Amino acid sequence: MLLKSLRDALEADGHQVVTANGGQEGINSFAAASRGEKPFDAVITDLGMPYVDGRKVAEAIRVSPARPP
Repeated sequence: MLLKSLRDALEADGHQVVTANGGQEGINSFAAASRGEKPFDAVITDLGMPYVDGRKVAEAIRVSPARPP
């Protein structure tokens, strides 16, 4: 519910939004976007996700070799 609400609000403001249903899916989406033509401008994560929480997502993105300069 929260994910849908945030996505809807950001899209209504004109942003393109990619959602993920978990930390690892988010890391994978970030890496794929970074290797492609449209890297992400921002990442919003939830610190309380199970298995791969928001801190792990942020660290993986920070050290990602696919991360744009």
